[in-house]
Amino acid sequence: MKYFKSLCGIGLVLLVIAYLNGSKFNNSLGCSMADDFKKESYSGIIIRKFIDQKNHRARTVLLDNGTNICLARDTSQFYEKVNVGDMLKKIKNDSSLIVNRHDKTSAFNIYFGCEH
Repeated sequence: MKYFKSLCGIGLVLLVIAYLNGSKFNNSLGCSMADDFKKESYSGIIIRKFIDQKNHRARTVLLDNGTNICLARDTSQFYEKVNVGDMLKKIKNDSSLIVNRHDKTSAFNIYFGCEH
């Protein structure tokens, strides 16, 4: 019985530590995704929007040049507001996506939950 109580106590302590570190993990994951995103550059026309079932149901945009843009943690509403046929441009070392639709330009600052 003492063994069982000790195991439960250790398990509880581990759960508390995991919970407290969870926000740090989520932030570091968001920062990693943001850093990777900033390094990218591309330009093209959106030919497809879909939920990628094989990639944790990530919101994904496919460009006519074959580029897949994964927006798994983005909260900018970019995915909801763009349409197939929109022209998209991403400049290296920038966290924004520029969208042209019928001579109207919009910019979306892609945010992955990173708190630097």
